[in-house]
Amino acid sequence: MTENNDRTINNSEQIELTTGEIPPKQLTYVKREKTSYSIYIIIALISSIVGIFSDLSLCELIKTNLSRTILYEANLKGADLKAVRLFYGNYKTASPRSRTDEPNYKTGEYTGVVIEKANLTGVKNLSEENRYYCCCWGGEYTRSTIPGGCQGIPDRSTQD
Repeated sequence: MTENNDRTINNSEQIELTTGEIPPKQLTYVKREKTSYSIYIIIALISSIVGIFSDLSLCELIKTNLSRTILYEANLKGADLKAVRLFYGNYKTASPRSRTDEPNYKTGEYTGVVIEKANLTGVKNLSEENRYYCCCWGGEYTRSTIPGGCQGIPDRSTQD
């Protein structure tokens, strides 16, 4: 548990949080294990979150919606990615978000997470669809850290 404005919050409870830059959005606490204590971090379930250089190692990110987020150089080492949403639509047609192109939630174009240079070493419960997406769009470094490898999956991050 953690304290927020004199209010006790359980790790499974959802809360509303207001910041100066981001309008109120629904947030979820995620438990992170470290030796004999726990740290609670907040993962926003919003499309505009930027997680550049984020350390999400060992986090339980179960059912977190990371579509359209930026996880450039993020550390996800050992994280639990069970039922995590990285994109909408079909995994073979999904692609990372774009600054200029509108997302197509049916095909998945421009709905995906930006996952370049991310460390996915030892992640747990990575679905085959999410593994395929990460292999396609993660680039050389990310591909080298994906459990199960990326053999036979095209590297679309280098295509124009």
